[in-house]
Amino acid sequence: MRLIDIREGSFVAELNFIRPPVLFEDYYDIATDAIKKIVAGLEFLRDSENGDLPDGYDQGVLVVMQELGKVINTGIDSIDFEVKTAKEHIASTYDQYLYARISEHISEPEEKIAAITGHLLMANFGKEKYRCHLYYEENKYYSCTFDEDVVDDIDNAMRHMVNAIGIATIHPVDDEIMKFHIKKLSS
Repeated sequence: MRLIDIREGSFVAELNFIRPPVLFEDYYDIATDAIKKIVAGLEFLRDSENGDLPDGYDQGVLVVMQELGKVINTGIDSIDFEVKTAKEHIASTYDQYLYARISEHISEPEEKIAAITGHLLMANFGKEKYRCHLYYEENKYYSCTFDEDVVDDIDNAMRHMVNAIGIATIHPVDDEIMKFHIKKLSS
């Protein structure tokens, strides 16, 4: 996209896609379709009462749109979107009401029981702050917490491959484990 015009008065920035050579025509169509789905989805969210997500929306899109909406009420009252093609004109206004609607649709992290296998290579036995790192790949680890009843198991398992069972907090967008609370540990 490129900036093609700035107008006086209320700030307006007009953006347009750079028309690619014929070789990349399909990508232009994909980008246009994506923008149309975003703008049409905003209107769907404004009018919908059933909690369904618009076509093309998932948790990732909602999170990005929520981030965009954080500029609302910081000197910006609303963001107007217009998509004009030869065949159609789609418009929507992103305001405080729509920001609240988008925020309502974003899922909270989910907690569920999980089992993880990895190397236990770091632990902190600070009072009421029991933490450890469980490495599942050489440079990737889960940040874990644990209770006092498994302190001895954690201490004995340091620098060993372990199987941990506990409660995983799952990120709503990418389904990755955000944190893990160890309930039981075996070597």
